[in-house]
Amino acid sequence: EHSFPTRRSSDLEEALQNILKMQNPDSQGAINFKQKIFNNIAAIKIQQKEFDKALEYYQNSLKVNAKIGDKNIESSLNNNIGICYMEKKEYELAKYYLEKSLDIRRSTNDWMGVAQCYNNIGKNNALMGNFALAKENLLKALEIENKLGNKESKLVSLQSLTQLYKEIGDYKNAFQSLEDAEVVKDSLYNIESAKKIAQLELQHKIDKQKKVFNLELKRRETEEQKRRLIYLVIAITLVLVSVILGLLVYLQRTKINNTKLQRDKLELEHLNISLEKQKLTEELDFKNRELTTNVMYLLKKNELINGIAEKLIQSKNDFKSENRKVIQEIITQLKSSNDEKIWSEFETHFTKVHSDFYHKLNEKFPNLSTNEKKLCAFLRLNLSTKDISTITYQSVNSITVARSRLRKKLNIQGEDTNLINFLTKL
Repeated sequence: EHSFPTRRSSDLEEALQNILKMQNPDSQGAINFKQKIFNNIAAIKIQQKEFDKALEYYQNSLKVNAKIGDKNIESSLNNNIGICYMEKKEYELAKYYLEKSLDIRRSTNDWMGVAQCYNNIGKNNALMGNFALAKENLLKALEIENKLGNKESKLVSLQSLTQLYKEIGDYKNAFQSLEDAEVVKDSLYNIESAKKIAQLELQHKIDKQKKVFNLELKRRETEEQKRRLIYLVIAITLVLVSVILGLLVYLQRTKINNTKLQRDKLELEHLNISLEKQKLTEELDFKNRELTTNVMYLLKKNELINGIAEKLIQSKNDFKSENRKVIQEIITQLKSSNDEKIWSEFETHFTKVHSDFYHKLNEKFPNLSTNEKKLCAFLRLNLSTKDISTITYQSVNSITVARSRLRKKLNIQGEDTNLINFLTKL
């Protein structure tokens, strides 16, 4: 009598927890749903051979059913509990619950259920070795099933009897029960076959009608689409003719005006290009002057910071010994931060004026170091060696050597080519 739902046990257990959290878990609807979940989880546990878990859920279901008072459910639960104990080989407990289920089913005149109980009690007695009682129980089940005409249940009883007769060595009756079982099985097979054939014929008929309907529907849809397409083509044709006529009139009227406008446009473009060139030249000159001013400002700023650092160095020994370390840190910080800020400010202004200089330099001479690129930028602004020395904190001699190395990396041969002119033409 087990039902094995397709849902997972974990899903059902989660649903059970949700019911228990409800505001009114003792409502009639919640109780009925809770009992169904208990029964379904128990059925899954039996399928998984977890009989102790199944018994736990069946006992919970019995407690819930005590509030409902449904005799049919009570008899089914006792029958299922008896089956669980039978699977656990606890045959005395199985017998108790199966007989309890039998008594309830007799009281409610559930003769199909009575036959099932006799069948299960017979199997339990056979497992206990009580073969005479087992035979008596199975024959009672078979008698009821013959009266009711339930072939499925009758087949189960006959198969159980066949197994029992084999156990006690009564092969004659075992053979007879087996033959009877085969007759019932064939009958069930014929009934099932007839049902399947009828279902297939009905399905074929439905599919055929559906196919005819779909073909007719498709034909009508096709005709409707054709009509719509014809109307659409006519409408588009009329619109296109109107548009073409309007365009011809418009083109004819504007043909002379367009020639004049084109001539005026060319003159304006030429004038605009000239003005644009002049504007760009003026902007470049202004930015160059501004950049030069910024560089000179940076030079003065650098000289000022250097002067402060030098004065601190000269005066360091005049300070107290506990302050000398702080003075030295200030000197170091002034020099290090000054380098970074000077270059950062210079590079920002330089990039605004000569935006593609670095791009062209990297493209033609990718092996230049960062310091060499800085030197190129300074030279591009036509700064003197002394000015570059002041900005970079390097000696004049070092800058002269760096310029010589830079000429080699830029492949400038001989003294005929000026380094600054070379960089300006990039």
